[in-house]
Amino acid sequence: VVSFLKGSFLIKPTINTENKKTRRLKFIERRGKAIFRKSTKEWRVSAFFKSIAHHYDLVNTIASLGQHHHWRKFTVEKTNLSSGQRVLDVCCGTGMITKDLARKVGPRGNVVGLDLSPEMLAVAEKNLAD
Repeated sequence: VVSFLKGSFLIKPTINTENKKTRRLKFIERRGKAIFRKSTKEWRVSAFFKSIAHHYDLVNTIASLGQHHHWRKFTVEKTNLSSGQRVLDVCCGTGMITKDLARKVGPRGNVVGLDLSPEMLAVAEKNLAD
C-alpha cells in the first residue's frame, strides 16, 4: 500500500546571535487562532518545486547523466527493508524512490510518501500508477 501526504516545514523561532533578541514569528489571526505564515524560504522552495514538478525526473536524468537510477537502486538496497515493513519517505518528490521502496516491502508492506509540494505529489501519484 502506498499513500502520499502533503507536509509542511516546521517554523521555529530562532535567536539572532548579533543582539541576542528572539525573532518573532509572523502570524495572522483567523477566527481567534494564530496561523503562522510560510517563511520566505519555505515559499521559495515551494515555488521552485511547483515550477519544475512536471519536468523534474527528466531534468534529474539529464543532470546526473542517468546516474540517479543507480543511486536510487543503491539507496533502496541499503535500507535493508523486508517484506511487510512500513516506510515513511520524507520529501518523496516525484515518488520514484517511493515506488522502489513499495516493491521492496511488497503487498503486505506500507509506504507513505510525504512532500510539501502538491505538484510533486501529483507527479508521484501518476508515476505510481505507471
